[in-house]
Amino acid sequence: MKILIPIDASECSKNAAFWATGKPALFGKDPEIHIFYAQEPASDRIRFATDPDTLDEFYREEAKTVFDSIIDRCGTLPASVTLDYGVGSPVQTIVSAGDKLSADMVVMGTHGKGPLDSLLFGSVSNDVVAHSHRPILLIRERMPTSESLKRIAICLDESDQSLRVQGFFTEHVDLFEQGTSFTLIHVQKSAEDEQANGFAETGTIANEVEAILTRAGMNVSTKTLYGDVGDVIAEHAEEENYDMIVMGSHGYSSVSATLLGSVTMTVASECDVPLLIVR
Repeated sequence: MKILIPIDASECSKNAAFWATGKPALFGKDPEIHIFYAQEPASDRIRFATDPDTLDEFYREEAKTVFDSIIDRCGTLPASVTLDYGVGSPVQTIVSAGDKLSADMVVMGTHGKGPLDSLLFGSVSNDVVAHSHRPILLIRERMPTSESLKRIAICLDESDQSLRVQGFFTEHVDLFEQGTSFTLIHVQKSAEDEQANGFAETGTIANEVEAILTRAGMNVSTKTLYGDVGDVIAEHAEEENYDMIVMGSHGYSSVSATLLGSVTMTVASECDVPLLIVR
């Protein structure tokens, strides 16, 4: 697999790089891990007053400083890890880097700002989720302490987004250790809704995901929750201390999420559990 880890100088970014470079089993056999610094361009005043060679040297030195801080956090990096940087709008630069690499997954640290914070102050991770079509693993301040991912929650319904989650596990179930515990989560507004639209009876996608995981030797159970989807998923994930949550996403932009609501953004902003978003 080809893994892109976008970074900046923040602690959450360093934590994501530390976690991801120590989890090669999650990325399959002989993964290519690319740590990528998305660097803001210098101001117009500086660019107009500085010759191109001097400006390039400034960007290189700035990138080296950030890479040195990543190495201080991670220690000696595996030989399969490469370091690179790009200059420009962070969101566009990261999305373009993922496309150029044909990345199988993007791993990002995030402060977990909600949609409104994102609209007012900007959130690179939220906007990368909105504009990239690649699976994105968001890492918050709390990283899993276990050596491997043992307990994973998969949020499913009958939407196209859940169909993409099914496709991800069809292609990548071998990334997870045999015997890993998976909980398939479905959310209903109320018990009455469950009776009218039950998970076990109508969960075609869930049934297929369960079959894929069971054939691969995984331990699979199902769980129905009640209430507002994003809130109850985030609360349940914290209570159960999962190692990772897997969800599909429409990829709403920050403005759309504020106006229309986004379950994925709600979970990302309210929950410290690593969140794998399948687009």
